[in-house]
Amino acid sequence: MRQKKLAQRAASAALAACMMFTLSAPALAESTNALMQLSINSRSSIARLNEQNSIPENARVLDIAAGDIKVTVSNGVQYVVQGNGSPEECSALVVSGESTQYNLTITGDGGAAANVYLNNLKITSDGAAVSVSGDVVLIVEGESELHSGKNHAGVEKANDNGTLTIIGSGKLSAYGGESGAGIGGGNSGAGSKIVIESGTIEAHGGRWGAGIGGGNGGAGSYITIRGGNVKAIPGGEAAGIGGGFKGNGTDISIEGGTVHAESGGGNGGTAAIGGGRVEGTGENIQITGGDITLKKAGADDIGIGGKGGEIPVADTFSGTLTYLDETGAPDADKNIVKYGITVNGEEFNSLNKDKILNGALRYDPDTKTLSLNNDGSYIGKLTINAPNTTVDLNGGRYSAHQGELVIEDAADVTLTSTEAKAVFGDANITCTGKLRITGENFAVDGNLTVNNASSVELIGKSKDGGTVTGAAVFNNTGEVTIQNKDATEGAAGSISYNGKDYVYFTTADGGALTDPRITPISAGANYLHIVPSALHSITVPDGCSYKVENRDDLTAAHAGQPVTVTASADANRRFKGWKVTAGDVKLDDASLSTTSFVMKDKDVTLEASYADLYDITVQNGTASAEKAEVNETVDVQAVKPADPGKEFSGWKIVEHKSEGKGTFANADQEATTFTLTEAGKVTLKAMYRIPREITADPDTVTLTKMDGQPVMTKYFAGDTVQAVAKTVQGKLFDCWEITFGGKAVTLADIGLKEADLKNSTIEFTMPASSVNLTAVYKESKGLTLENAKIVSVMRNGAIVTDPTEFFAGDVITVAPDNSDTRYQFVRWDVEGIAKTDLTVDEKTNNATFTMPDTDVTIHARRNRLFTVSVDNGSVNKATGIPGTEVTATATVGEKQKFDHWEVTFADKDVKLADIGLKKADLTNPEITFNIPKSNVSLKAVCKDMHTVTINGKEVRTEKVEGDSITINAAEAGVSLDKFERWKTNDLPLSEAELTNPSLTFTMPDSNVVLEIVEKETYTVTVNHGKANGAKTVDVKPGTEVTLTADTREGYVFVGWKVETEDADGNPIVTVANAKNETTSFIMPHGAVVLTAEYEQLHTVTVNYKTDGGAETKHSEQEAIYGDKITVTANDRTAENLAFDHWEVTVDGLTVENLLDNARAEEAHFDMRRGEVVATAVYKQLHIINVHDGHAEVNGQTAEKAKEGDTVTVVPDTKLHKRFKSWKDDKGNTGLNGSTGTTFVMPNEAVDLTAEYVELYALDVTYGTAYDADHNVVNEAAAGDKITVEADKAKPDQIFTGWTVAGVDLGEDQKNPSIEFDMPSGKVTLKANYSYVHDQKVTVKYGTEDDADFDTTIYTPGNPVKITAKSRRSEDLVFDHWEVEQGTGVNLTNEKAESTSFTMPESKDEIVLVAHYEQLHKITINDGTATGDKLMEMADGKSVGAVKGAEITIEAAVKDNQVFDSWTVEQGGVTLTDGTNVKTTFTMGEEEVVITANYKNLHKITVHGDTGDETLNYTETILNAKEGAKQEITAKEIDGKRFDHWIVNSENLTLTDDTANPLVIDAMPNSDLDLTAKYVDLYALTVDNGTAHDKDNHIADEAAAGDIITVEADKLTGLESFVGWKLKVGTITKITVDGVEMEVSTDADGYLLDADGNKITAETFTFTMPAGKVELQAVTSIPAYPMSFPVKILEGVAAGDTITTGGTVTVDGEPVQYTVKPGQTVKITAAAPDERVYPGMVFDYWEIKSNVEVILDDANSESTTFTMPKGYVILTPHWASSAVVVNPDEPIDPGFPVEPEAPAADGSGAVIGVAAAGAAIWGGYEITTRVILNDLLPEGAAIPTNRGELAMLIWTQKGKPEPAAEPAFTDVSDTELAKAAQWCVEQGLLTAEDGKFEPDGWTPKWRVIQVWNQAFPKE
Repeated sequence: MRQKKLAQRAASAALAACMMFTLSAPALAESTNALMQLSINSRSSIARLNEQNSIPENARVLDIAAGDIKVTVSNGVQYVVQGNGSPEECSALVVSGESTQYNLTITGDGGAAANVYLNNLKITSDGAAVSVSGDVVLIVEGESELHSGKNHAGVEKANDNGTLTIIGSGKLSAYGGESGAGIGGGNSGAGSKIVIESGTIEAHGGRWGAGIGGGNGGAGSYITIRGGNVKAIPGGEAAGIGGGFKGNGTDISIEGGTVHAESGGGNGGTAAIGGGRVEGTGENIQITGGDITLKKAGADDIGIGGKGGEIPVADTFSGTLTYLDETGAPDADKNIVKYGITVNGEEFNSLNKDKILNGALRYDPDTKTLSLNNDGSYIGKLTINAPNTTVDLNGGRYSAHQGELVIEDAADVTLTSTEAKAVFGDANITCTGKLRITGENFAVDGNLTVNNASSVELIGKSKDGGTVTGAAVFNNTGEVTIQNKDATEGAAGSISYNGKDYVYFTTADGGALTDPRITPISAGANYLHIVPSALHSITVPDGCSYKVENRDDLTAAHAGQPVTVTASADANRRFKGWKVTAGDVKLDDASLSTTSFVMKDKDVTLEASYADLYDITVQNGTASAEKAEVNETVDVQAVKPADPGKEFSGWKIVEHKSEGKGTFANADQEATTFTLTEAGKVTLKAMYRIPREITADPDTVTLTKMDGQPVMTKYFAGDTVQAVAKTVQGKLFDCWEITFGGKAVTLADIGLKEADLKNSTIEFTMPASSVNLTAVYKESKGLTLENAKIVSVMRNGAIVTDPTEFFAGDVITVAPDNSDTRYQFVRWDVEGIAKTDLTVDEKTNNATFTMPDTDVTIHARRNRLFTVSVDNGSVNKATGIPGTEVTATATVGEKQKFDHWEVTFADKDVKLADIGLKKADLTNPEITFNIPKSNVSLKAVCKDMHTVTINGKEVRTEKVEGDSITINAAEAGVSLDKFERWKTNDLPLSEAELTNPSLTFTMPDSNVVLEIVEKETYTVTVNHGKANGAKTVDVKPGTEVTLTADTREGYVFVGWKVETEDADGNPIVTVANAKNETTSFIMPHGAVVLTAEYEQLHTVTVNYKTDGGAETKHSEQEAIYGDKITVTANDRTAENLAFDHWEVTVDGLTVENLLDNARAEEAHFDMRRGEVVATAVYKQLHIINVHDGHAEVNGQTAEKAKEGDTVTVVPDTKLHKRFKSWKDDKGNTGLNGSTGTTFVMPNEAVDLTAEYVELYALDVTYGTAYDADHNVVNEAAAGDKITVEADKAKPDQIFTGWTVAGVDLGEDQKNPSIEFDMPSGKVTLKANYSYVHDQKVTVKYGTEDDADFDTTIYTPGNPVKITAKSRRSEDLVFDHWEVEQGTGVNLTNEKAESTSFTMPESKDEIVLVAHYEQLHKITINDGTATGDKLMEMADGKSVGAVKGAEITIEAAVKDNQVFDSWTVEQGGVTLTDGTNVKTTFTMGEEEVVITANYKNLHKITVHGDTGDETLNYTETILNAKEGAKQEITAKEIDGKRFDHWIVNSENLTLTDDTANPLVIDAMPNSDLDLTAKYVDLYALTVDNGTAHDKDNHIADEAAAGDIITVEADKLTGLESFVGWKLKVGTITKITVDGVEMEVSTDADGYLLDADGNKITAETFTFTMPAGKVELQAVTSIPAYPMSFPVKILEGVAAGDTITTGGTVTVDGEPVQYTVKPGQTVKITAAAPDERVYPGMVFDYWEIKSNVEVILDDANSESTTFTMPKGYVILTPHWASSAVVVNPDEPIDPGFPVEPEAPAADGSGAVIGVAAAGAAIWGGYEITTRVILNDLLPEGAAIPTNRGELAMLIWTQKGKPEPAAEPAFTDVSDTELAKAAQWCVEQGLLTAEDGKFEPDGWTPKWRVIQVWNQAFPKE
């Protein structure tokens, strides 16, 4: 409060001092400028008051409605009195309210001003609404409106020395009465000393009164407007601001604000600012600032001035000035516009755009370019704020700027010096476009900061430092290029690039990018090109890795950087490839686990795909790989067992050892491939078995293995065999007889029962012995049928289809042959069987019997039948023997009556009486008679029934021709009074009959239709109403019918609906006014039905409720469907409630979107059919307390708001203070401590306080001060970063330093641009300054003697721009500039057509020559040419290029042709690749002609001729290039083999027509047509042997003519070779040992030589015939008189052949070779070596013999058998025992895989441990773990591969040095290499081809073996 009083008193004292000074110095008083200067301190006081103009909390508020108010100031104290009250001291007074009778009078004194707040004050008075005298300050708040009476001003100021000052944030509208000003003088009164600082002020003068100034005849003077929004509207013939009618307008100053002033019109005109009409002058009017609009009311009016004419605006005016004519149209020629640009804080406009900074700079609005006005530097601090403006400062040979330079918000910026430093001093440049700084010395001698530029180019040339001598900082810019053309120096003192990730280049040609993360940017480079480049992420799967630039420390990459990715390694997985899922990069090789790519400008995501690997274990064979992935194929090879009697029988998957699944390419081949199809390890086994023989008669028996392959004699135990008894003509299969080579075999052993032997097809399991099969048949018997046919034949329980043969036991059913309907079956006669054997069906007469083993005859005995046929009827019997009783029934139609029968006989002699009928009987519809010996025909005769119809109604039915009919009109519902006549076309009636209502007639043979012609009336029926007063009424056509609607409670009538329609579907009548309840229509010719329609009334209820509260009814109305309804929510702010939204229900159900706006207080909708309730929901209003500020909601000032409203808070503007932040006293807005402006209203009151910081004066003379945001400032807060720049020195001056007070600048005091932190006090700065020949330039355009030239004279230091003339019409292209004469010329770019230089001080004339290059024409036949230097020739058609230009040519695309090569026809150029469709060349010095050559494309058609139409094919090869090499392959076809080619074209000759693929070295110039010929392949089978073709390949099929060699299997030693059987096919010649011989076969099929001897050679050759061939190598065991051999072969353990077999004993004695038949033989298998095969258990004995051998127990390792009469060969088989292991430990995969020898020394210990382990665990896995746990060092892991095993042994041995240096190509680890080398040298492990295979898998048994070898136990 005290501070406020002090401020008020200071203001009053200052104003008093001004007035005193004015009185004592009248000379100075004439100068408004002097007065303004003197009032600075006073203005400051008012400014502070203005800052505090919000109404104080303790202000006294008076309502004008309570009486007149008078305010006075006495001795610096303000008093107020209202009405008749006493004066009271009141330092803060607020006047508000409304009055039409009371006034406000304010009187200040010379020492202190009266201060009064006008807050929403409205006065309408006959006198002066407000009168002021002395010094008065009006503070405007809210909206106040003052209307004064005649001769008074709205605010009437006394014509004294006091000053009226108006400030505030509110609005004041002052209306003067007639002759009074809006603000100023009354009638004849002057309006003087009026100051407007702020607020919205509208001053409307009454007639002849100024808006602001004098009343009628009064002057307006000393009027100052510094701010606010001011509108001055005069009465007629007065000035807007200035004099009233005839009054002068003088000493008027407009310094700022927005001012709208209008003139008052009248003859001779008035001024908008200045004098009134006729006499009013306008003098000393100063317009220095503000945005001013001047509007003329008449054509003679002016803007500024008076009687003396228009006063121009001084060129120092910095605002905008708009002239509007009387229509309101702007005067573009006079308007002054601002460009939004400030230079050193000075705004400029179209008036002074060429005189910026005293003419140092100029602005071109057409190009929006700000540039230097004169050549040379601007010296001093220069701050430019130039939105969307190009700044181009070209200093010529001088620096563009000397001193600190700040450029803000510019577009493009160019700073140039042709000889000197471009910028001499620090520079801070913010622009959105390109920045280019070029100098022939430093580009910037100082620090440079660049912000937001789209690109930056800095070019300098300095040997003494960088292009920028200080720090170069780039913030959020685009590309930056820094070049020091002196290659020995660098780019800058330091370089910082901020805001974006980037890369940079150090050579002008681009080169490789440099990543600053790897190599930080070096300011010492003489060339730098910085390119923003986003860092992008690289995402790879877990376990995978990547490197950027081969570095581990970079996690992201720039576009263009190389990235290497590495997939994770896993022995049980195989890497399959990379897939790019994001980033669009191209991998060098996506199939490699480690590959690379070049980063693109986007994030990259890679996925790695793997295939799991699974163990492949092979028993009895080998595999090409130990592991495989799903769908991978491995080669497998069966290993033939030692037992020669075994034959390979196929491959199988050992199910119990396999987790995965797969398929074999051919499971029947020993060498085949296996494909793993389902995941999991697999164990494969090559199966070997002993073949068994089945003996059967091939004429009656067909044998088939269940795999579908027919085989006659070779089967194996366990095979499932199908035997089918063939169908034999005249015989029937009866049963099977089966015997076995082994006596102990039974039917059950092979899976058969006795009953199965009756089936012609049987399936059985092949036993371990031979099988003899015999099919037993029955003979057929004869069956003779007479008058009979077979119905069915049952044979063995099944129906025989179409039987032609009959066999004993067949059950046969026969039926009489009734095909001749003239006969009837009587009985059966039989021969060959007894009648008692015949079973007869009494219903069908079918007979059934069982066929005996003899012939049978069956005869059906019959009687003759006669027929009865009926037309239009039916009989119960159609046939019968004579005498059969028959009943005939007539068929009478639906509308018929029976009349009689017509009877005829086939035998004319038969009479009606012969069948028992009389003529009268024929009138009955049903007759009964006996069949005579004749066929009988009957016909039932009927008559049609008809109807009689009257007016569409049937009145008689079932009438026939001749009936007498009587009818009357009443039957049709027509009364006698309405009957007029009959109408008919069916009856011949007389007129009397036609007019008689009763009519009799005879029925014709047709329907009768009658109509009654009535006397005409029609009925009207009304629903919900009446017609002519009744619901139903009959009316004559043409009569008017009156309609009246019923009154229905709760309903509203809406209209009439005509229900009756005419034939076109339209209403039959038109109701006159269908919306009227009472109306009418004209009766038509027809009945009419109408309905009165209604809509039900429904209620619309409007309820109110608060959010979450109960509803209360507000209003209610009724409406019908479709009515337009408006609901309104009342204003409830008085209840502290605000409307929020509507909630609507219809019939109790909530309805969305019914209202057009549910958030509007007034909403609308269309009425629904239902009860509508609209509820207005209100929310509580809460107080918003804003201290030192105000709140706004929806753009309006608000003191309250409801929850959820968005509230904007605005701090007050305070003099010498700056808003700092908000203090949130309740903490519920989120603004505490922030400078935010909005918050969401909580559900409670809000209390906010604006906090401020103190501002201190900053007084700069000859310079400008800026804050950290480059805003011009004249005050600042302590700690603010302040930059001060001196004004640019004049051309004859230089800056010498600063005079400083209030801050210590140190050495910076000498710099024209300085920076410091604002202290806590005033700072004063003053910039100090001291005060400081022409040449010809000729430009020649060419080197010719007659070349054009231009000559101009320039002053040294000025820029010179030169442009080469175009000589394209001469096919000449500019190349470069050359300085021919003169010194000191430095062109900015000698290669640019337009370039420049700074005029040097050259003693000689300067001559520059533009050099040109000749264009040479380029012609590309069948192609196009491109290139950066390719240009159009002068003829406008051709293209050409200059010498040295790089040209790219590309051949055209042609149909059915392909590019081949280029031919250079002219020009002598060399192509980089003459065969590439796209190539390049370097342009020479003459015209170039190049032609593209093409080859034709042709088609190759290949026909496959297989001899089988179903297998023939045709393929087409397209786009075969003429002259190109072509390869054609004939398809592979099952059962066929390619033989040779046939050429169907005339343009190709083959040198080898059997080649496949066929290679054509040069494609001819035409299409080709070829045929691939095939030959048939025939099956080739060799039992007990193998067939090979001429290339020694095993052959299972061959073509006719192929040379085949067969070889019998190797003998075991027990057998002898007998010979060859030819089982299928024909062989007539063979070759044995090179000798060809003819052969034949004996009855057993043996091949015989010419002497009849069997072929005993085990190998021979023959030529394949055209058919299948099947051979068998036959062996036999030698006959022994008393004994047969017994032998145990080497055993098999886990699929491996082992060296031990077993022992054979008889009676305890060992058997050496043979045993007598009948003796008991004991066999014992020898166990495998536990060190090699731990955990083995005996599996079974495999037997090979030529007789049946039965072991007591084939699964026991020791068993017995009785010696048969034949040899016996046995093989013991061992298998791994069932394993019980820890499930968490991996099982040894693939055990065993290395059939190596057992361990050497120490085997006994291994066996002992193994035996113990086996006893405990019973399996290999547990056994090997136990052994290794004992063998290996404590804690050592069991090795799983060769590397781990070698390292463990070598380490345990003490790591001895190997004898030789390791040189394994697959071992990189040094220690592992030594370990491997040492183990190989010791013979423990092996290596091949320089590879150790450290990852090679090693099973546990192998670890045991090697360990025992390395560490033998004693």
